[in-house]
Amino acid sequence: MAYSTRKIWRQKGTGRARHGSRKAPIFVKGGVAHGPTGNEEYHLKISKRSKKQALYQALTSKMAQHEIAVLLDPEKISGKTQAFDKLIERIVPKKVNRTLMVLDQPSRPIINAAANLKQVTITQAHRLNAYEVLQHQYIILTQASLEIIAPKKAKTL
Repeated sequence: MAYSTRKIWRQKGTGRARHGSRKAPIFVKGGVAHGPTGNEEYHLKISKRSKKQALYQALTSKMAQHEIAVLLDPEKISGKTQAFDKLIERIVPKKVNRTLMVLDQPSRPIINAAANLKQVTITQAHRLNAYEVLQHQYIILTQASLEIIAPKKAKTL
């Protein structure tokens, strides 16, 4: 209930406690004492090691289900959406409706070609995270992005 903010009775002389308005938390249907203000930040901190481990586990599960492909020569891709769509159709199974393509660095022809395809998302290898991997049904990696994600000295996927 929306109460007025006017002073409910005068400060002195009534024999009752001083109050400013009916919105005080002591009154029935009044405000909430120390309630949420809307400025709180509820964030969960996850260590870098845990994030990396989650990414490797997500990629490993995708590999076990044969949902990852490696594109050896992405430079041959033209900036045309129709040609890119045919390439995706050859690589990705027909039942897949969400594909993630991971590049080592931004490539304007690939980004332009994929711009109008709703089922394809483009990201960079250094920005890749476990959530993104698990949200997509199929992953296409370039050879260079694979080396960024899993360096030679690390365990191979």
